[in-house]
Amino acid sequence: MRHWRSVVFLATVMMASWSMQPAHVHADDKSHKAAILELFGLMDMAHVLKQSTEAMLSAQIEANPSLAPFGPKFRQFFAKYLSWESLQNDLIGIYAKAFTEAEVKQLVAFYETPIGKKALQQMPKLMQQGAQIGMERVQKHMPELMNMMQETQQQPAQ
Repeated sequence: MRHWRSVVFLATVMMASWSMQPAHVHADDKSHKAAILELFGLMDMAHVLKQSTEAMLSAQIEANPSLAPFGPKFRQFFAKYLSWESLQNDLIGIYAKAFTEAEVKQLVAFYETPIGKKALQQMPKLMQQGAQIGMERVQKHMPELMNMMQETQQQPAQ
């Protein structure tokens, strides 16, 4: 039972990290889309996505070695649904909705500066460290969460 809770937890964390954004939206303006793609190029988004997914999976397997035999299947699944190729249009839409073309161009200009380049270099490590803290905190308190879930299941339907 503990093993499958870990599998479900891993899949939930991975999917939630990308699914908390609005549904697929296309950037209608070609120049806006081009600016976003330029930004993604500076951010090395394809590599960051792959690296982030691998880091989260490795951390889960390290925390729960019983998941190790499923590593190749997780990687296959994530490559299919969390790869740059599968998420690119969705991410363009998210950025197009969040930032005007002018704002995207300002981000591009920032990321071309020395501090912007440093931010891009450090961000994946910081995100990984933050994810590790979150995962450790959830695992540390997993019995409490499981008790809360069991209490909810035992309560009569309202």
